[in-house]
Amino acid sequence: MPNAKSIISVLFNYFPHFNLDEDNSLIISKYAYGRDYHTVVKERLRSLQLFIQEKVPQSMARNFVDSAPLLERAWAALAGLGWIGKNTSLISPEYGSFLFIGEIITDFELEFDVPGKDHCGKCTKCLKACPTNAIVSPRKIDSNRCISYCTIENKGQYQRI
Repeated sequence: MPNAKSIISVLFNYFPHFNLDEDNSLIISKYAYGRDYHTVVKERLRSLQLFIQEKVPQSMARNFVDSAPLLERAWAALAGLGWIGKNTSLISPEYGSFLFIGEIITDFELEFDVPGKDHCGKCTKCLKACPTNAIVSPRKIDSNRCISYCTIENKGQYQRI
């Protein structure tokens, strides 16, 4: 969008209200438990976009959910929705890091928010909790060990973790 002036960042918590059967030997990222988040978040963003266009009819906007080279977590942090944690994910003070992030880029100018403050401090819980040790050091991930990458993003043959 060559005339873009503002980015509206939104968060959707995806923490599941259930766990997979403990007898199940599969390791599946929590964000993959339900429907494809690209579709779900895109539908919600479209509703918000239509609401905005009712209020500002001359505006133009586009929605994004992992659908363009746009670093959503960085924009969400700049919008004050959280901070980039040692797990490389956006962490919301209210919802933690189980978040889908969506953006609406628009050609009308909005007032900017204050960026989120980093609250990680000396905490290393995420590094210790990673089931495949993919977080090799604060804010550094080995994608070859990452469940999300190996099960969702990697289009090649599945790599055993």
